Amino acid sequence: MESIERQTIDSYEVLLVNDGSTDSSKEICESFIRGKKEYRLINKLNGGLTSARCCGWKEAAGEYIVFVDSDDYIEAAYCEELYEACTKGNCNLAICGYNTINDNGYIRSYTFYDDIMVLENIKDDYVRPMISYAPKEKYNIPGFLWVRMMKRDCILTDCFVDENTVFSEDIVFNLEYARQVNKIAIVHKPLYNYFMSTDSLTRKYRPNLWGMYRNLHEYCTNYCQEEKISGSKIRLDSMLLGGMLRCIHQTVYFKYKFFQKEFAAIRKDTKTKEMLHSLKFLSKEYNSILLNYRLAYCMVRFIPSVIVYFFYKWRLN
Repeated sequence: MESIERQTIDSYEVLLVNDGSTDSSKEICESFIRGKKEYRLINKLNGGLTSARCCGWKEAAGEYIVFVDSDDYIEAAYCEELYEACTKGNCNLAICGYNTINDNGYIRSYTFYDDIMVLENIKDDYVRPMISYAPKEKYNIPGFLWVRMMKRDCILTDCFVDENTVFSEDIVFNLEYARQVNKIAIVHKPLYNYFMSTDSLTRKYRPNLWGMYRNLHEYCTNYCQEEKISGSKIRLDSMLLGGMLRCIHQTVYFKYKFFQKEFAAIRKDTKTKEMLHSLKFLSKEYNSILLNYRLAYCMVRFIPSVIVYFFYKWRLN
């Protein structure tokens, strides 16, 4: 909230969404915004991240909107530079770079499209790279909403999906919003500071993680067909492999019975079987598939779950 208060833009509103907190967050917000007419606190029952964002969007009055997560902070010029990029380029979307900060204070910076100021080839240079990470491609863009300023009227209800149903709900939001985009302004500065705690690796077990990945994959597959996104198959395959690897990494922190259940769900999945049997890693077109994704392929297709589990347990130690 202090970083928001330091914004250099002349006119803006701040909506603080208290999503059913059970600590002193409500009182902290009330104290902070007292006497500040541009601030408003919205108290609601707990509904999760997507619910909180949707609530803020419905209450917002400004022409443009940004979403800032509660444990991060923004640079003083964050709103002003994104807004100027939108208005000067007549764009309904602007993207900036960001910093990641870990528990030890280490900072790493990321920027995108370093050779472009305004992006116009939306499908090839924005939508397709966002579907899945490919290291050998010229452009890769993360789905984080907090690096983006969007025109409020271009955000649709379809942008908001439950984070407990689809993994990486930000990707769905961005792909739906991309249907409204004409041009994208790029700000080549890290204006957002994302706090990345090491504890996030061991957070509570999510029993339906593979199902959430499958829902994301199904959505992206249908989206690519509807929008006629060329060259999407390899990226969609890579997305599924990445989902396998993430599920393995998550469940290895817990008891073997949880790991075995998740591993079996991946192996028995019809779509997984189809994809694993259709991959042609030796062909040139699959050169961009990451090495650890190839490892996930081998583990799921050929190696017993107990060996995979204890291999990763050994690596953790």
